[in-house]
Amino acid sequence: MKLTTSNDYAMNKIHVLLHGDSGIGKTTSLLTLPKQSTLIVLSERSVIPLRREKFNVLQINNWDDVRKLNEILASAKEAGDGSVSITVDDSIAEGIKTVVFDSLSDINLFCIRQMIDIDRKTLTLKRTEDRPKGKGGQVDTPDNVYEQSFTQEDWGELERRVYGFVATVNHMPFNSIFTCLTTWREDKRTGFDRRIPAFHNKLATNLPAQFDIVLHMESNEAGERVWRTTKDEQYCCKDSSRDLAPFEPSNWTQLFTKIFTNKEVK
Repeated sequence: MKLTTSNDYAMNKIHVLLHGDSGIGKTTSLLTLPKQSTLIVLSERSVIPLRREKFNVLQINNWDDVRKLNEILASAKEAGDGSVSITVDDSIAEGIKTVVFDSLSDINLFCIRQMIDIDRKTLTLKRTEDRPKGKGGQVDTPDNVYEQSFTQEDWGELERRVYGFVATVNHMPFNSIFTCLTTWREDKRTGFDRRIPAFHNKLATNLPAQFDIVLHMESNEAGERVWRTTKDEQYCCKDSSRDLAPFEPSNWTQLFTKIFTNKEVK
């Protein structure tokens, strides 16, 4: 518990979810972030859009990496200027003010693969320990003993894990940006098709609650990449700052500067 004020810099970290189609420019937009104070957690194998710049990059490949990442970020050391230093093995990234997760769609897939390929097999083996043993003392287990499709309970567990990871990150002492894919889904209440983050079941509608800003990336009539900020019957967007225009240029430094009301984001 800590007594502070609403204008304390430590209380004014921004957490953003950016969703859009594949290839629309979500990763390329990261070039507008300051290199020296940004850490990019990358699940994509290719960093081609960023190849000409020297960002701090941390590569993750599976759900076990995500768990380790959570521990690494939780142990980040705060500095007096509002930045943190993050240590990975023997390497240290200092002066970090923004951590980017590109992409949350892949992190979600990592969790699904963990549940299907590892967790469910482990559970199945435990359940077969007491079964009659065949020749050589081996457990007589039929092929395809576990179902590849998720049950409702599985979807609930997936939501708990991914939602919990995002919630934990967004309580850490740095700005966060998560990118993800988008999809159309019918809103049963209104009957409209809505543009929402491409996650299964309730995760797509519950995740935005963890963010201050939810942006949809698209092209305007002039062919420019822009960020839609305003929620309506067709688009899942959010602007808790109330400082943004209905459409903003796809420039992170400009966006952060505008939200922080003339405070320069270095």
